[in-house]
Amino acid sequence: MRLYVLYNNSKKILFLTGGAYIAQIIAMSTIVGIVDVTADSINEPAPGIFICTNLNAPKFFSGFWVATLIFESILCLLAIRIGILRSKDHLRTALFSGTRLVNVVVMGNVMYFVVWA
Repeated sequence: MRLYVLYNNSKKILFLTGGAYIAQIIAMSTIVGIVDVTADSINEPAPGIFICTNLNAPKFFSGFWVATLIFESILCLLAIRIGILRSKDHLRTALFSGTRLVNVVVMGNVMYFVVWA
């Protein structure tokens, strides 16, 4: 929603981010659904260690995180793009245009991706 506001309520951004979010959910749900069908779990993989473990998880299960990484990368690139576009705006003074607040929001979006990805 922050990117939607930063892009001046652009419907293109809303549909891009909304569509990417729905695609992420579908991809992650599909992978989890496929893995759960073939799951063979135990709760004690080694003597004295109690943790639920899937014994035969397919190799593509790690792809579960790829969908999130792609979605977060899209958000990060959009935040960087709007930051660059806004930094080129030299027509208004920073004090009255709210540029400082925009810079804080853009940096928040970028730093979120860098720290958590």
